[in-house]
Amino acid sequence: MSEADRRSARLKSGVMVFFLALLLPSLALAGGEAGWSKIGWQAANLIILLAIIVRFGRKPIGKALRVRAEVISNEIDEASRLHAEAEALLETYRSKLSGLDDQVEAMMRQFKEAGEAEKAGIIAEGEAEAQRIREDAERTAQSEYTHARAQVQREVIEVALAVAEQSITDNLNSTDHRRLTAEYLGQLETVIRSS
Repeated sequence: MSEADRRSARLKSGVMVFFLALLLPSLALAGGEAGWSKIGWQAANLIILLAIIVRFGRKPIGKALRVRAEVISNEIDEASRLHAEAEALLETYRSKLSGLDDQVEAMMRQFKEAGEAEKAGIIAEGEAEAQRIREDAERTAQSEYTHARAQVQREVIEVALAVAEQSITDNLNSTDHRRLTAEYLGQLETVIRSS
């Protein structure tokens, strides 16, 4: 006997028990009023009704039950397939997430290394710029010092010349003037002859 036949037999037994359960209250009611004849008619009506239901409803009900069983079976198969796909997708996402943690760590290391390299580069650039500024400042200071020194020397020479000229003009008399002129002309003559 196949599984479908066993189900059909169980269904028939269940339907019979259900109708007998419906019949019991009417038997009790009938037993109190009219006696066995009324119960007999009711039982005959019930049997006829059941025979009609079994005769005409067996195939459509059986077919409906088979179709419903197939639909349920297909739905269970589809649910199992979808569950397996969901499990596979979940596992894929889990592996991607675990890989994502590794990728995030690698990216953080790269960013940290890049930041350290950038920091070192900025420090090196800053130190080179500071050295260049110091050298420029030293050159500028040296240039200013040289210029100021030359300026001071010129001013000292001018003042010394002015003081010497004033001293010479104050202390020089006419005999000294003639003697100096004669010495200068003598030196000039010696220079001209030697050339």
